[in-house]
Amino acid sequence: MKDAWQHLNREEYVAAKAFLVNIIILTQTCDLDNRSYYQIAPLYAETKQKESAVEHLRNNGLNYAFYLPAKAPYIIENSYADLSQTCVVPKAYFPKSSIAVRLAARLTSTYRAALQAQVAHYFGRPFGFSAKDRAVVTADYACVSCFYGSGVLVKTTFQAGTHFTPCETCGAELWIRVTPGQ
Repeated sequence: MKDAWQHLNREEYVAAKAFLVNIIILTQTCDLDNRSYYQIAPLYAETKQKESAVEHLRNNGLNYAFYLPAKAPYIIENSYADLSQTCVVPKAYFPKSSIAVRLAARLTSTYRAALQAQVAHYFGRPFGFSAKDRAVVTADYACVSCFYGSGVLVKTTFQAGTHFTPCETCGAELWIRVTPGQ
C-alpha cells in the first residue's frame, strides 16, 4: 500500500497559502548563532481581538497572547504575539545582511521577563507566579520586575492558598519564590 509520503527522503509537495506578517523571535539571543531554525510567533494588531477581550489582552490575561503596546517608531500600533501559532522557521529567512534593517526593536529586560512568564504559562511550565496563581506554600517571594528593572530585591510573604497581588513598590504582578541560598 502506497502512502502519501512516497518520495525519496519521505518528502511531499504541498499547496499552501502564505502571507507576510511581522513576527517576534522567541529563540534566545544566545542560541541565534547556533541554531539552524528559529522559533517565532506572528504579531497581529490588537484590533484583531474581539472588543470584549482587549482589556484581558492588554493585561496579558489571554494565555496564548503576549501584548506589545505601540512604541513609535518601532511598533506602530498596539499588537500581540499569538503564541498558539508559534512555529519554527529556517535561519535562511533571516540573512545577517538584512537583520539590522528589518529588526524593529528588542524587548527590555522587564518585557523579556514578562514574555518568558507568558510563554512558560502558555506551554505549561510557569516561570514565576502572577495574579492568576495561588501560592502553594507559605514562603517569601521576590518581585521579578523590581529585580530586573532596578536591581532592587523586594520580598513579600504570601500565605499558602492566597492569590499573588501586585508589588507595592512597582505594581507588577510577577513573583519568584525565594529559597534558602538565594
